[in-house]
Amino acid sequence: MLGNPAELRRVLAEIAAAQPELAVNELTGWVESVGEAANIDLAHHVNLLYQFDSSAQPHLRKLEQAYAADPQGSDVIWRTGRDFWSILSSAYEVALDRYLADPAHATVLSGLSRLASRTVRACRQRFKWDVYHNGPVDAGLWQVAGQAYLLAQAANAESREVVNAADEVPTSVEREYLRLIALHVAAPEGLVPDSVRLAEHLTGYFAARYSMSPTIERGSTHWLDANQPSPPLRLVRAPQQVDGIRFFSGIAAADAALALARRVEGGDLPESLSLDDLPERDALSRLLRHLASNWALDPPTRQYRRHTLGGALAVANGIKHLHHVLRGARDEAVIYRWEMSDASLGGIGATAPTASAEWVRVGSLVGMQPSGGDNWLVGVVRRYLRGRDARGTVGIETLSTTARPLEVFSERQSGEAVALDEPVSGAVVRLAINGTGYSAEYPLHASINGRHVRLDPVELIERGSNFDLARFRVSDFR
Repeated sequence: MLGNPAELRRVLAEIAAAQPELAVNELTGWVESVGEAANIDLAHHVNLLYQFDSSAQPHLRKLEQAYAADPQGSDVIWRTGRDFWSILSSAYEVALDRYLADPAHATVLSGLSRLASRTVRACRQRFKWDVYHNGPVDAGLWQVAGQAYLLAQAANAESREVVNAADEVPTSVEREYLRLIALHVAAPEGLVPDSVRLAEHLTGYFAARYSMSPTIERGSTHWLDANQPSPPLRLVRAPQQVDGIRFFSGIAAADAALALARRVEGGDLPESLSLDDLPERDALSRLLRHLASNWALDPPTRQYRRHTLGGALAVANGIKHLHHVLRGARDEAVIYRWEMSDASLGGIGATAPTASAEWVRVGSLVGMQPSGGDNWLVGVVRRYLRGRDARGTVGIETLSTTARPLEVFSERQSGEAVALDEPVSGAVVRLAINGTGYSAEYPLHASINGRHVRLDPVELIERGSNFDLARFRVSDFR
C-alpha cells in the first residue's frame, strides 16, 4: 500500500471521515509502519510522514478540545494524542538520521528546512501532551529538537521559511525551536490543560519577539545545550561554553504579553489572535500575565520565604473528603500520605507517590495536615509534575488555616461547601463550593451553630478543577 498512490488516497479519505480517536490511532499505526520500512526511498519515506501528519491535525484538534474540557475523564484521549506525537517525533528523528547518512540529500536545503521544522514541531506537541498529563516529560525530546535545529543551522537553513500543510502557515526551524523553548520557560506545569493549549498557541503569536544567541546577551534569561537531553535552565551563572550552548531571551515577548493583557482587560481582543475557542476575558488576562511573568528578565518572586521542611503530610482530596476530616473523622480511606519538602506562610511543597496522586490536577482543592499538627489546612494545587521515579512534585497554595465545613442549599440545589473564613454576620467570606455550584443570581443558605444564615453572592474568585471559590456576604436570615 505504501507504494500505491491510489490506495494511499483511499485510506486517507477513510481516515478523514472516521471518528477522531479511531482516526488518530490508525494514523499512529501507519507512522510506525513507515518508520520500520527501512527499504523505501527517503523522499517517499518523508512524504508519507508529512501526509499522515497533516491528515491527523483536524482529528487532534478535536481530541485536544475534548481533553481540555474534561481532563480527569479523558485518559484514553490523552494517551491517543500523546502516543501519536511520541511516535511521529521518533519517526521524524529516524528520517533525519537517514538524511544525514545519505550525502545525496545533504545539499537539498529546502528539504532539510521542512523536515527539521516538522521534527521540532512534533517535539513541541509531544512536550505539550506530556504537560497535559502533568508529565513526566521525556527529556530526550530536547536532544531530538536541538539536533534538528543545529543541523539546519549548520546548513544555513534554520531561518528558511517553509509552509507545513499541517498548519498552513509559514514557519522555520528556528521559529519552531524558539516556540518549544518559550513554552517550557512559561512554566506550563502551573496551568490547567486548557490554558496549556492556549499558551502553546500564544507562543506562535509572540514568536517574532523571542531571540536566541550562542553567547550571553543583555536580555538573556535562559540557556540550554542543544546537544543534550536537558530542558532550558534559568541563567544564574554562565555555563561552560560548548558548541551546542544557546541563550534564550523572551523579555520582548513578556512586554508584549503584558501590553496585550491590559488591552484584554480593557475589552479589546485583537482579531490577529485567531483563537478557535474564545476564553473568558479574565482567564485570558491571567494567562497573559502568567506568560509575561515567566518570560521576563527577572523570575517570578515568592511572596513568602520558603523553608526546607521534611515530615509526613496527610492529604484529603476535594470538598467531600474535607468534610470528613474537618468534622474530626479519621477515615484512612480518604487520607493520602505524602512527604513535605518545604513550607512557607503561603503554602507547602510536597512529593507524592504517583500511585496516590492520580487524581491530582492543577486547581485541585485539598486538605493538608502536617505531621504533629492538630488542625487541617485548606489549599489548592498550583503546580504538579510527575517524575520518572514514581513520585511527583506538588506545590500547594494555602487558602485557610481555620476552615469549617458547611451544608448549603439554594432554590436550585443543595450540597457541601467549606468556609475559608469565619462566617460572622455582616462579613464577606470565601466559600469553596463543590463542583461548579456558584451562581451570581441565587443566594445560598446554611445553618451555622444553630443559626440560619443567608449567603449572598459577591463575586466568583476562581473555578478550580473540582470546586468554585467565591465571596459571599453573610447575613442572619429573617
